[in-house]
Amino acid sequence: MTARTIDALCDAYVEDFCALDPLTATSIGVAGHEHELTDFSPAGFDAREALARRAVAAVAAATPVDDREAAARDAFLERTRLEIELEEAGVNRSRMSVLWSPLHEIRGVFDLMPTEGEEAVAAIASRLSGVPAALEGLRVTLSDEARKGNVVAARQYAEVAE
Repeated sequence: MTARTIDALCDAYVEDFCALDPLTATSIGVAGHEHELTDFSPAGFDAREALARRAVAAVAAATPVDDREAAARDAFLERTRLEIELEEAGVNRSRMSVLWSPLHEIRGVFDLMPTEGEEAVAAIASRLSGVPAALEGLRVTLSDEARKGNVVAARQYAEVAE
């Protein structure tokens, strides 16, 4: 069997991304991070951007073994490069709307979590204990981005807060 390097690189990226973004892990059904929250501080955003850059470099350098893997490579590169461009433009760190925000993600993840059994209750308790730090990280990020001029309309902040 031919080694599917690009598939392996993409699988590793998903695993590493889920470790850096436990809320996404829960929302896409990847187990193992149920007790954690995503780091919305500037350092957390930096870590996810660095991971994306490393993955793009590795996938772009790999040679696909067939047309299916080539298509997967192209789709991965397009999507991940777009995320990097959004990061460079300051969009990811300052994104806030009534439809989506890190606040929505933090709140919504608890609806996705199982509630039956001691392990589930412990995971919920652990995640809940991390909410203040996650919100503080987000506050720092939003403040940093505001100083750079990366803000959304004031009404978006007001509606999300409401």
